[in-house]
Amino acid sequence: MGFWQLFYSVGSFIAYWIAYATGLHAKALGDWDWKLIIIFQMLVPAIICALLPFIPETPRWYIQKGRIEEARASLKRVRDTDEEVEEEILMIREAMAYETEMNSGNQGLSMYKALFMDKSVRKRLWIAFIINGGQQITGQGSLNSYSTQIYKGIYRDKSTIDLINAINGTCGILFTLNAVWTVDRYGRKFLFIVGGIGMAVCMIAFASVGVATPDTYYTAKPGADQPKILTKEQPVGIALTFLLFLFIFFYKPTWGATTWIWTAEVFSMNVRAQAVGMCSQWQNVSNLIFNQFFPVFLAKASL
Repeated sequence: MGFWQLFYSVGSFIAYWIAYATGLHAKALGDWDWKLIIIFQMLVPAIICALLPFIPETPRWYIQKGRIEEARASLKRVRDTDEEVEEEILMIREAMAYETEMNSGNQGLSMYKALFMDKSVRKRLWIAFIINGGQQITGQGSLNSYSTQIYKGIYRDKSTIDLINAINGTCGILFTLNAVWTVDRYGRKFLFIVGGIGMAVCMIAFASVGVATPDTYYTAKPGADQPKILTKEQPVGIALTFLLFLFIFFYKPTWGATTWIWTAEVFSMNVRAQAVGMCSQWQNVSNLIFNQFFPVFLAKASL
């Protein structure tokens, strides 16, 4: 799950650098400036769709359906010996038998009913909803979606903004790698606490620097009728950018990667697929809600 977040950062890295490269040569590319971006957006999903028919189901699903040989074939793709395959099949069967026994002791609750009727599962589900929603409340989603608009209040040149976004995407990969070794060394709760405190300090410092420093107005194009654009002096812009990068440093290995790791670990296997799917969807809903409010907040903050 930590590497899942890492590959998400890799996707952002590629997208930001493509945007920077096309923006840098916008005049030479003409309409291909935006066409290339659309092509790359379609390319990876097209590759995934082409590969999907060749991806096997999970061994657990095959065993649930009684298709043991197909489960063996699936495991042989990722295991070195037949002994490892048989051991894992046995472990899956034992886990499924235990879950069936536990469910029968709870008046035969189905996996969906258990999410809300089983007190232990329900408690974990609500905590998972809070943590996954909290991941979006950090502002990371809004920062990704509206980074260009945010940086327009700091820098004048579009290519500079595109370059900062690209560097941000690069740092995102490096910062997420921290989760690979810190999550088991320090524990999940410790990372949540440190990440939350670190991000809060960065945001308070960012707001303090923005309020305490003078604003500069300029016009993007010459002319008396052109609206004036609010920005900051270069040293202040560098300081603000550093604080946003420091925010990412705290976010990626903690509330970024650890949220997914914690969510995948806290549920038992009989409800894990449904619970993780619901929590993941709640992230999307939360992100949608906050992204609707953020442009209004940004416009009001610029007045």
